[in-house]
Amino acid sequence: MASLRLSYIILNFAIGIVIVFGQDVVYHTLEDAGEVRKVSQRYIGSVSTSAKLKELTGENDFTNLRYSFLTTGSQFTSLFFIDEKTSELYTAGFIDRETLCEYSPICVINLDIAAQSTIGSFFKKIKVAIYIDDLNDNSPKFAKELIHESISEAVLVGTSITIEGARDRDTSEQFSLQNYTVIGSSPSEKIPFNITFEKKLDGTSKVKLIVSQALNREEKDSYQLSIIASDGGITPQNGTLKVNITITDVNDNPPMFNKTSYNVTVKEDVNISTVILQLTAVDPDQGKNGQIFYGLSPHQSETILKLFSINNITGELSVEAPLIYVPGNQYGIIVEASDRGDQPLTSQTFVHVTILDAGNSKPTINVNVLSGADVSKISEFANIGAVVAHIAVKDSDTGLNGQVSCFLNNSNFELKSLEVNVSEFKVTVAQTLDRENQEIHYIKISCRDHGSPSLNTSEIFRVEVEDENDNTPIFSATKYAGNIRENNQIGEVIRQVTATDLDIGQNGQIRYYIPHAETSLFEVDSVTGVVRSTTVFDREKMKKISTVILAVDLGNPANTGTTELVVTIDDVNDETPKFTKSEFIFKISENLQTGKIVGRLTATDDDSGDNAKIVFSAYPPTPPTIPFVVLSDGVIKADRELDREDKNYYEFKVIASDLGFPSLNSSARVKITITDQNDNAPVISWPSKINNSVYISVKKETGSVITRVKAYDPDEGTNSVLTYYIENRNDSDIFELTHDTGELLLKSKLDPHIGKLFRFDIIVSDRGQVHKSSRTTLNVIVLSPVSSKQSNFVIVIVLVTITIILSAVIIMIICVLRKIDRNRQIKEKKLYADTKYDPSVGVFSLPSDESIEKKKKKEVSFSIDDDEQFHSDPLNISLKNNNISFDGKDFETHLKSQKNDDNNSINSGDTNASDSGKGGSDDESHGGRSSQSGLSRSQQKLWLDMQRTQNGELKTFPSQWKTLPNGQTVNKKLWLDQSQTGQLRFSPAISSSSQDIDIAIENKLQVWEIFCSLQKRLNNNMTSFISQSIQNLNQNESILKLIFLTKKKKKKFLNFGFIYTRFSHNLKF
Repeated sequence: MASLRLSYIILNFAIGIVIVFGQDVVYHTLEDAGEVRKVSQRYIGSVSTSAKLKELTGENDFTNLRYSFLTTGSQFTSLFFIDEKTSELYTAGFIDRETLCEYSPICVINLDIAAQSTIGSFFKKIKVAIYIDDLNDNSPKFAKELIHESISEAVLVGTSITIEGARDRDTSEQFSLQNYTVIGSSPSEKIPFNITFEKKLDGTSKVKLIVSQALNREEKDSYQLSIIASDGGITPQNGTLKVNITITDVNDNPPMFNKTSYNVTVKEDVNISTVILQLTAVDPDQGKNGQIFYGLSPHQSETILKLFSINNITGELSVEAPLIYVPGNQYGIIVEASDRGDQPLTSQTFVHVTILDAGNSKPTINVNVLSGADVSKISEFANIGAVVAHIAVKDSDTGLNGQVSCFLNNSNFELKSLEVNVSEFKVTVAQTLDRENQEIHYIKISCRDHGSPSLNTSEIFRVEVEDENDNTPIFSATKYAGNIRENNQIGEVIRQVTATDLDIGQNGQIRYYIPHAETSLFEVDSVTGVVRSTTVFDREKMKKISTVILAVDLGNPANTGTTELVVTIDDVNDETPKFTKSEFIFKISENLQTGKIVGRLTATDDDSGDNAKIVFSAYPPTPPTIPFVVLSDGVIKADRELDREDKNYYEFKVIASDLGFPSLNSSARVKITITDQNDNAPVISWPSKINNSVYISVKKETGSVITRVKAYDPDEGTNSVLTYYIENRNDSDIFELTHDTGELLLKSKLDPHIGKLFRFDIIVSDRGQVHKSSRTTLNVIVLSPVSSKQSNFVIVIVLVTITIILSAVIIMIICVLRKIDRNRQIKEKKLYADTKYDPSVGVFSLPSDESIEKKKKKEVSFSIDDDEQFHSDPLNISLKNNNISFDGKDFETHLKSQKNDDNNSINSGDTNASDSGKGGSDDESHGGRSSQSGLSRSQQKLWLDMQRTQNGELKTFPSQWKTLPNGQTVNKKLWLDQSQTGQLRFSPAISSSSQDIDIAIENKLQVWEIFCSLQKRLNNNMTSFISQSIQNLNQNESILKLIFLTKKKKKKFLNFGFIYTRFSHNLKF
């Protein structure tokens, strides 16, 4: 296969490949490289032959064809040459595929060549595609030759390091970058690294160096790697990157003593500070992780710490206090060696110090632990009698001095003499062993001779109990408590559970599980024990959930421990308080003291804590008209004394809000009915103190109703049911008063009692539980028929006389008042003409209350209800809804009320019980003058009402504009357009009889101050005058000050007030 590819390349290099598609031509040629650069022209092919032009033109025309490039001036035509006669195509320059078609896997150059006959009309455009085939003339190259990387020895397998890859300028699929390999400093070196790569479009690649095995700096702290990039040539070209990798240290090795235990013998007379032993430990870690610090374990007897000390740096063990020889006594010293890492690691060793008596000889002990090491190892399941070690004792003395007795100091083991040789012993298991209770046993063998004095010696060796899977994982708690908020995210951590196993190795490694039936709610990380949610919880559906968690060790067979996790679902404020009723109906009696409890609101909230705490309030806050307060605990109290007769029913809205954040609330309606108490006595309207007499004829028939006591009680129910009876009387039972209706009936004839007055003290009582009653007196006068007529005649004469006298007096008073009023008007006109407007003064000054009261005393009862409103609050008049309103009444109603008041106010009143009516007004008594004008008093008073409804001119307000400050003269009338905009505007109509209106205008902003005086002239014509003054306030708004002064009834002041409103440009009612 390789030889075929080489032959293909050589053939292409020599003659090219011609592919003809109809009359279009395709050539393949190799790029120039190496020594080919020296060739000036390289033959590609004959275009005419490839395009088969001879077949198209014939022999004669074919010889007259000339050939040329149509793409002259293109950057590619300069690279080629065509013979214009033969059409042979050659290269004309150096062709580098990587320059022409960088980053492209296929490189093609398109040329247009023209074939033209020199004598004929033949012309043909030939498209030529020249494919530049790639040569493997570029090798992969790295940007750097050497890089340095550092990796921690604790890095996980699979961790990758990204390295900038090599680039190969050859972009064809065959000769581009194909492969990476990584090797160590020697081909045979095994390295813990693999390599992967990913090619990019620009010829570069992304290379990842992957850790394939666990690293251990203590075994090898650096690697010298070579990353080789190869292309796809037959003989691949390579690029090499040197990578020096340094393995950084982590503190993963504790210091290790060179012995597991040390034995040293010291004479009792040794000097203080004498070094008795040099201990040495090594730590393969680096830096401070490998620096060793020696010390004595603080967890040993105070005697040891007082007698001995150790140099922290050198490990030299010294005597610090005098030693005393005690036969059979030996000191066991625990020495520690720690590194200086951030989390130091520590190891310990045992130093046995034997004190010798000066001049004595003692036995020697040889311990063989049977394991080929310094430690004897035995399973914790070992049976009693299992051999742990072999002991050989030697004493070079003879006789009793050479006879030796030995014993152990550990009750878990037993020393037995071998039958063959009494100086040899075996140490066996005497009790059941438990590694979790004690993993290492230090066994001290003491031997002494029988000499006098007896000499002894001892040896200590270590027995290590090997683990068996005899312990079940135990959780740190038999029951765990966890919390999670409702509406949680899936995967949210609830808490972590931990278990321990006293076993070691695989037997002590634990994995956590949740039984499959309970995994729909929780999941636990098998390694860390972190419990997470697998669903979204709703506290209102379940407040607590418990699940079982298993801890399983990796022993064989495995042991399992269990615990319970109780998860409390913490509340989120997602429930709205709910009233127990949508409508609370209460009843409370009137007249109870302030603060009386009306009732209590109740609501529930399924949340908990503050989210379930509910506070109640009125919404909106109760206005002053509502005599109740809603306390936060839902209690409704009356904040004032209640009067059912004033109002017997109240209704308002309340809300219940929780204390969560954000707070949620709901609403309900409260309806309170005020129940009645008998707190009102009956009110007797007749007979009254003013009129309590009844005249009856002596001819009144028996059984007829004389009169009826009229009374009522504002209470309700039985408290308002009335009973009538006579308390005192002087009629000898001639009359009878019905208890239910209050009718006074005649029981017997009145003939014997002509002219007599009967007096009745009448009591009207209600039927309440505690009765209330009222008293009145009724006089019944019995008249004869003749005396009655005479009496009526006298009454008529008296009344007519009084009426004539009063009328004369009233006419005189009216004339005097008219004269006084006319003089006052003349003075006022003069005063208004001389008055200039002062901007600092907001309103015209009004007559004082005192002066008005004095004038009222002189007047006959001409009273209008609104007069008090004008005087009490002149600003309480507003313009609203296109109607002038007086304290909530529209202007029309106001005028109508004035009409009714006027018709009933003068010379009106009841004459007697049988003849009542209204007196004639002044206008009515002077009907001649009213008829002359054609306007009645009612028509005069309703002039505004009539004209507004008819959308007509205000004929009683004719006005003419005088000369303005700018010299312009305007002649217009006021017009009220109520049907459309309700605006007071000017019409173009000209009034010849209008009065003057003084107007000043500045900057088109106006302040109107209108003083209107409506009066009745002697000729009964309705006239008016308007005095206006203008003051510019600001550029946004003006103030309309409208002052009404109405005069009527003989120049008597009835209304006097102000109206203030704001407007801009248009005057609106």
